Amino acid sequence: MNPYIMRMYLKKLTLDDVKNISLKNNIILNDIELLDVYNYIKSNYNDYLDCKISDEEVIRDASLILGKDNYNKLYNIYLKYKDNK
Repeated sequence: MNPYIMRMYLKKLTLDDVKNISLKNNIILNDIELLDVYNYIKSNYNDYLDCKISDEEVIRDASLILGKDNYNKLYNIYLKYKDNK
């Protein structure tokens, strides 16, 4: 996807957006996880889109933010889609 479009979307990202996307992927975030994921995205999306942070670094960081069950679900989604970049 076009990095400009992604930046415009992520710039407007809300907590509800993160919650809804997570729920659509069967990831039920508690309030702390939700806020941590949101803050991580908002703080790091430019570096990610500029290739200063790799997928692997994001996944590693997610392991520090999410509980084990939610992390495993996210990691499985990552594995499913990583080759479709």
